[in-house]
Amino acid sequence: MPPAPKACQRRLVIPLSRLASAPLSALLLVAACGSPPAANDGAVADDVAPFPLDAYPAKCGVALVDSFETAAGAAAWSAANWADVTLDAAGAPAVLTKGSFGATNGKSALGVPVRFPGAGYHQGYVGRSAQLSLAGCASLAVDVTLPAGAPANLRGALILLLGAASAWNGQVDPVTLTPGATTTVRLPLAGGIEPVPARDLYKLLRGVGFKIDGADVTWSGTLGLDNLRAEGLAPPSADDLNAHSVGTFGGFVRAAGADIPTRNGFLTFSADRTVQGHALLWPKLGPSNGDFVVGAAWFGSLVPSGNGPWLAFHDWSLLEAVQDIPGAGLTSAFASRAFPAVRYTSPASSFEWVSAASGRAPMARLAVVENGALVVHALDTEGQIDLAGMSEPWMLLYAGPASGWPFDAPLLLTFQRRPRSATPDSQGVRFDFASAVGSVNVVPLTGLRRRSTAETSGWDAGLPGDAVVQSRALVSILAAFPDSLSETSAVNEAAGTVTITDTYTHQLIQDEWGTVATPVAPLPPAVYHAGLNGYPVQYPSGTPVQTQIATWFGPFAYQAGTSAKYTLPLAAALTRQPVALRVDNSPASAPVRAELLRVLAQEVPNTPGTYWLGNDQSDADFLCDAWPTLAPTSAEREKARTVGPTLAENTYLSRSVATFVEPVTGQSYLAPTSYPASVEPFDKEWNTGRQLATLARCSEAIDLDVARGLWPKILAMYRYHRIFFDWATGSVLSSTQGYTELADGMHFDWDGMLGAGRLARKLGDEATWRDAAYRTARQQAALYNAWFHALWVQDIDYAVGHISDVKLPRDLVETRGAIDGYVEDFGSSTLEFSSFWQTANYLYFDVPAQLSFYRDYGLETRVRTLEYDLMPALHPSWTDGNAMDPVDQRYYGSNYTSAHLVARALLFHDDPGALFTLWGAAKGTLVASQWYSPYFHGLSGPTLLSIERGKAPLVELPVAAVRLAASSFDAAANKVKLDFQAVKTGVATIRTRTPGGAFKAHAYSLVAGKRYVISFTP
Repeated sequence: MPPAPKACQRRLVIPLSRLASAPLSALLLVAACGSPPAANDGAVADDVAPFPLDAYPAKCGVALVDSFETAAGAAAWSAANWADVTLDAAGAPAVLTKGSFGATNGKSALGVPVRFPGAGYHQGYVGRSAQLSLAGCASLAVDVTLPAGAPANLRGALILLLGAASAWNGQVDPVTLTPGATTTVRLPLAGGIEPVPARDLYKLLRGVGFKIDGADVTWSGTLGLDNLRAEGLAPPSADDLNAHSVGTFGGFVRAAGADIPTRNGFLTFSADRTVQGHALLWPKLGPSNGDFVVGAAWFGSLVPSGNGPWLAFHDWSLLEAVQDIPGAGLTSAFASRAFPAVRYTSPASSFEWVSAASGRAPMARLAVVENGALVVHALDTEGQIDLAGMSEPWMLLYAGPASGWPFDAPLLLTFQRRPRSATPDSQGVRFDFASAVGSVNVVPLTGLRRRSTAETSGWDAGLPGDAVVQSRALVSILAAFPDSLSETSAVNEAAGTVTITDTYTHQLIQDEWGTVATPVAPLPPAVYHAGLNGYPVQYPSGTPVQTQIATWFGPFAYQAGTSAKYTLPLAAALTRQPVALRVDNSPASAPVRAELLRVLAQEVPNTPGTYWLGNDQSDADFLCDAWPTLAPTSAEREKARTVGPTLAENTYLSRSVATFVEPVTGQSYLAPTSYPASVEPFDKEWNTGRQLATLARCSEAIDLDVARGLWPKILAMYRYHRIFFDWATGSVLSSTQGYTELADGMHFDWDGMLGAGRLARKLGDEATWRDAAYRTARQQAALYNAWFHALWVQDIDYAVGHISDVKLPRDLVETRGAIDGYVEDFGSSTLEFSSFWQTANYLYFDVPAQLSFYRDYGLETRVRTLEYDLMPALHPSWTDGNAMDPVDQRYYGSNYTSAHLVARALLFHDDPGALFTLWGAAKGTLVASQWYSPYFHGLSGPTLLSIERGKAPLVELPVAAVRLAASSFDAAANKVKLDFQAVKTGVATIRTRTPGGAFKAHAYSLVAGKRYVISFTP
């Protein structure tokens, strides 16, 4: 229903004291001159009472605090009598003056005389009283100007006096002041003060001051203060806007310097940086679970010499290995994350492909078109082959009957220049040229899909037609090697889609046979494979061409030309989230709620930690999710309101986060340091994702000012997800060195990016919202594809188990679940359910959007099979905290058990009483004393919040449109009750599903800023 004209609008105002007992009929909104509300079956009341939180989103109500243009403005400030630097020679507080020095806003500034007496630490302070609210503001800032003769090691900081007692705010991070220049000293109003003040105190600013300090400084002079101001949201910085992905080619800076891997995984092979002897490697297929060397390129000779080699980073898709080879010259190997071939370019006059390795003979067959006829040469019996009649620029090398080959791996070679001859030897075959080699492209003909030597031994009579057709089709495509890849996106909110365009430039070669290079635009193989398995991928530019080349991440497919387009659905969790409900009048849920309240009141700490701040995040998640389910005016609700955001904010203090630099591109990002592995390159997507998601949950629910003040830090942390993003899979990387994208991390970084996107929209940062919309759509496709990827690697017979870390026989590949993660070096690691940990990888941990995603995209049935059939059969002791998993060496009943209980409650609506009994089964057992105990409050709280609503309906709220204050379900009356504020005007749809039922939509017309209380049958 559209909003009624003002003349016709009528309101029903109900005091809060009557709201709990008011009959349902009394809550009916009489609107639009008597027309019914736009609701399926519910009742609506607007403006029933002031909303129990500050206006959302708030606006900064103050701008300029002091500009010192008047004598009264300067007189309001005074120097402290306890800080020696701002005392005069007689020991009295220095006299402050109004003058032109340091003026940045108007003509005057505040002159502050300072005297630094020498050895030791000294400080000065000036301040004034002030009564104002900083609600809706992001930071406080002042301009500080030092004269040219000042020393370089002085620091300044803004100080707030907060609350009725005008209490000093605590420690703040000082800013180094620049001599002879103006420095802006800024205090963010979140994450800038330690310990974290209560958020309410920012509405009770009673004074503001400026502190200057220094150590071992001897200097006297006058500094200028001006333009003290409150600021709104900081826009993205240049580092944010210019962030670009290093893909899988990144590194990590350790204490000893940059650690950049010299080995990388591409689409159809792995390789290291060596050029003289550059080898195409298939990990886990060789002897003793090592590398299978498909072959190696040598230039000029078989002597492993040369200067270097080194790696040249082109972009997230292309890496060039370069080596100056004596006698051969500067030679390059170009390998792409977007193209299945390698291109060698060299001024050498000979090129040898060495395929003998690990006791096996070299490839025994070479097929080439000579004088218009296809000829197969037996390299194991023939001598030098004259190639003067080579009439097409390609040839095929394969093992055929070569001794020691466990399978065959036919390789297609295409040439820019005509080789004069091919000479077999004990290592392989050498090609000699009249002058320079130029460029040679090498690609496994069918990618990672191998053939049996029995099959290719029968090719002596001639190549099969598919091999010839495939080889010829690839010649012109290989002549246009992609050497840059730019990915852009366009969001269509009305359609709920994002269209992604991959634009390439190509390194074209003109060969001596007159081939016309044909540029193609590859599609991300994981996206294409997801589309083949039912994900709604659309191709606006037309149906892609699917080749016979199998990459680690799906079939190699492309669109003709220099760009490819595909359209993905936007992640629903950018706008819609499941919400917790307090379940009333349910005998099964009542004991769960009682235990939940006990944990919240007695176990969740009231003050933040200083280390292992993942605990703060878990507790903040619990408190902020539980907040709308807690009774009005209760101590538990007040604790959730005040402590939850504080715990989330605490994780962003400067002692708990640090700036890291990615050494290949030189880009910086923020990441937590409050855990031991922070000095390692792995798990940063896990930790940054959780930290962003927690901050989003508390900011959206309770206080958006937390995010407003932290926005520069949030964007710097979000930058990790922009820098370490893989094109081939569409996922954020678990390692800064590009090695993996693992199951838990993929969900956590997805959740973190979703949170950052929702916050960006609420705060008005459209650039970040659109970036998050694009990345979460890509990540969601990667998560969907993960459920079908085990079938792919089984099909191409290249599955590596995560636990065993070996290549698995086809019949032992677990395809009933997802994969454990994408892996740069060999494609993926598959789940092995003999490990209890592996059964929980796609359920653990607390990612609200995860289960909704499974419902939306038809994965619920597969999770049910895992949950009720596979897991209990393999792990019958899954709740027994005295039984140890023989694979994981951890007791059952742990956090993994909690993950299964949450899934049974929220996805499959099991009885809360039964689940509560299972949850409590491990009490008093060995697992209860471990650090991963299910009874740790950061785990037990969210678990109980889930179990309580096992038989309650699923309620998904349009969080982009409303802000929830209270949520409950009356089991006896079968009614959901929600209390919320409209964030924007328009129709908002609440989605519900009863246990065993179908989804149901409840539509309401809302007016921004108004409060609504609705009660409806789900």
